[in-house]
Amino acid sequence: MATRMQTQSRDSEISELNYKISVRLGSDTKSEVEGLRWVLTRRAAMAIGVMALLILGSLRYSTYKLHMREMQARKAQSLAGGQGTTSTGSGGGGGHTVPSREMGTQTGEGGGGIEKTENVGYVSLG
Repeated sequence: MATRMQTQSRDSEISELNYKISVRLGSDTKSEVEGLRWVLTRRAAMAIGVMALLILGSLRYSTYKLHMREMQARKAQSLAGGQGTTSTGSGGGGGHTVPSREMGTQTGEGGGGIEKTENVGYVSLG
């Protein structure tokens, strides 16, 4: 009977130690997982922020390039328009082209009427 009591007490001590070890390992694992969650959350937030900045930057750059192309086109148009004639002051802001409602028509700058051209869908406002 004494040996049964000893083995039972040893089994209970072993079970208690096993429980303590599993609790410590579980809490350590949980804290490591929680730390990893915070790291991943920070990285994800930073990645989203960087992507937003890249998107905004690319939109800003494309707007800048579009503006520069328009400025170059205006400069080229003003140089081309001013070479053959003398300036009389009746220009009124340069010639701008916009899409026509009737595809295939374009207004002429000097003629005043509608001049039919092939596959042109712009109207000159100059």
